[in-house]
Formats: sequence, structure tokens, C-alpha cells
Amino acid sequence: MTQRIRPYSLPHWTDEIDNFRLELSLLFRSQVIYNHALERFGYCYQKALGKASRKSGLTLPVDCPWTIEKILDEDWFPG
Repeated sequence: MTQRIRPYSLPHWTDEIDNFRLELSLLFRSQVIYNHALERFGYCYQKALGKASRKSGLTLPVDCPWTIEKILDEDWFPG
């Protein structure tokens, strides 16, 4: 990422990420749903990329540099 999120918006973004991780962890209790997410991961990233860039004002990588396991890790935040 070439820019940084403004410090005053950081709590909002970390709360959003935590909430999405919680929702995904509940969904991924189903191995079928988890496997489907792995298959569609690149497609979903591409679909979300434009909206996330516009909303955050950041220039995000065209291809996701993180694994789904890293994204779901509760102790990790992109930086």
C-alpha cells in the first residue's frame, strides 16, 4: 500500500476487520463453505478491490498478497 490510513479512522477499520473475521469464522465451520471460499478467493478479492480503494483512499495491490489464513488470523492486521 502506498498510502496510510488516517490515524483517526484506524479504530473504525480494525473494528470492521474484527467483525468480518468473526462472521467468516462462523461460516467457515462448514468445510464446504470454507473450500468454496478458497476456490473463489481471488475472484472475491478482485470484486472488493475497487470499493475498498475508493472507501479507504488507498492504492491496494492488484493481486492479494496475503493468504486466506493470514487474513483470518485475529492477531494480524495489514500494515
